[in-house]
Amino acid sequence: NKTLFRGFFWFFVFVAIASFALVLLFPAVGTHIGPPYYGAWRGIFWSKNYMGPVMAFGNPVFLFYIVKSLKQMLALLGNILLYLLTVLLVILSKCASAMILMFILNLGFLLVLAWVKWKKLLKKPHYIIGAIVFALLLIVIFLNLNFFLGLVGRDSSLTGRYPLWSYLIHYGWTNHPILGSGFGATWETNNFRYTTA
Repeated sequence: NKTLFRGFFWFFVFVAIASFALVLLFPAVGTHIGPPYYGAWRGIFWSKNYMGPVMAFGNPVFLFYIVKSLKQMLALLGNILLYLLTVLLVILSKCASAMILMFILNLGFLLVLAWVKWKKLLKKPHYIIGAIVFALLLIVIFLNLNFFLGLVGRDSSLTGRYPLWSYLIHYGWTNHPILGSGFGATWETNNFRYTTA
């Protein structure tokens, strides 16, 4: 486990610093300069949709090391800086799924940390109350989905993706029901792209 976590730590250190440095040194390479993303950071990745989630996964690794290094001031400061760098990269990627993922992973990590610390004090009624609160939170979120997705600039149609996916599934099913058309092959024809748009 220590080797695995150390490997994750150094991987995310390299990716975060390299992505940040690339954007600062070569902004035209490290950001999307045209439509549809207009200035979203992609760092060393092909797209913002790769950098954002990768940084979201790296974020709790640094949170883990913050908790682990609470008594070592220098290591603690370094881990806090790396944690904040990954938060910044997720935000600058303008990737809504990465922001949601980062929130869920941080919340999950903090809940596990609290459980490890206080599990001896918890009894069956605590778990039942926790399950009820969790279920109520899910209900509130699903009943107000547009509000919560609006916090990251999205809506319940997943920013127009739902109608697109519906059309693509219908098109694929009616025209190529058994073998499909090949990975990405449908998009190669201008006619299909114009019709879909």
